[in-house]
Amino acid sequence: MYDEEASLQDLEKARRFYQFAADRGDANAINDIGCLLFWGKGVERDIPAGVACFKQAIALGNHPAAINLGLRLYYGDELPEDLVEAKKLLLMAWPSFPKPCELGWLFAQEDNWKEAQSYYEKAARNNDADALFALGLHWSEGDFGAVDVRKAKQYLKRAVAAGHKKAADLLKQLST
Repeated sequence: MYDEEASLQDLEKARRFYQFAADRGDANAINDIGCLLFWGKGVERDIPAGVACFKQAIALGNHPAAINLGLRLYYGDELPEDLVEAKKLLLMAWPSFPKPCELGWLFAQEDNWKEAQSYYEKAARNNDADALFALGLHWSEGDFGAVDVRKAKQYLKRAVAAGHKKAADLLKQLST
């Protein structure tokens, strides 16, 4: 059973611990405080202060902070969408970035199909449904070179198996 009061007390304890470590320059703790502030977990929500913490942690080389801020800018989540800055941050954090598909999408927005394909394929190796769909879509449209319906169908079948909702419709279109 969820005990909201106990959870808030736990968040307050965590915040105090993070603050102690942050005051001593711990980049992970600074990022964690940024998360608490940005999403208002256990503290009053303060998006600008959360962003400031992310930037401070990024300056100290913290990849999770770069991912946090990069994804907020990528999706336009509570901040204005800024794909240029999002790409810069996500590429900086690439060694620990959990979703290379989103990097593929950023390169696709610039019509940099070679880089987009590279990141989509990295994500597809982990059976990422969105990456599999993107590969199928872009092979079907010739974005990676010549149109290759056979490759498109292979990726779309895998995307369907991985649970992608739109992949079945595109697969059906390619089969008619």
